[in-house]
Amino acid sequence: MRVLLVGENNERTMVLEQGLRAAGYFIVAKLANTHRLLLQMSKSKAELAVIEMSSSNPAAIEHLTRLYECQPCPIVIFTQQGDSQTSSAAIKAGVSAYIVDGLRSERVKPIMEIAIARFNEVQNLQRELEKANLSLQERKHIDRAKGILMKRAKVEEHTAYQTLRKMAMNRNKRIAEVADSIITAEELISYKFG
Repeated sequence: MRVLLVGENNERTMVLEQGLRAAGYFIVAKLANTHRLLLQMSKSKAELAVIEMSSSNPAAIEHLTRLYECQPCPIVIFTQQGDSQTSSAAIKAGVSAYIVDGLRSERVKPIMEIAIARFNEVQNLQRELEKANLSLQERKHIDRAKGILMKRAKVEEHTAYQTLRKMAMNRNKRIAEVADSIITAEELISYKFG
């Protein structure tokens, strides 16, 4: 896996570098701070960001937030001093692992593995949430289209749904797509003649 390594403290960064290399990670870029993090991640095609921070750094957290929003990837922070405010901000920024003290090269591999697994799990949960939200939105559109058909055709809910379903099958479309068409047509009629 391709790693971008950011290190403020040379001695601690060397320990991280040794641990990453021993674990089979390929360091594609190194930075002294996070100011050009997003640009360097993109340029180097890194898949993982590992950050060594000597102390809390609000600017670094902001850079990590932008990175996660623009190019989601596992992010691991190693710091000497941690506080609950910074760790909470880091987790909200998308950091997969926030490790306070205890930096030893032999711990790097298991920490990376856990961070990558956590990142993947969060990504899966976000996809499931997006899918559920889309399904809910589609359900609302179908219900609205049923209401329009019930009102216009003066039919019961079951008949309105069967009509939607038949229209979808005949047009080789999803019911939600047909529902959107009915809603659009109703809005057009209301706009023109309402």
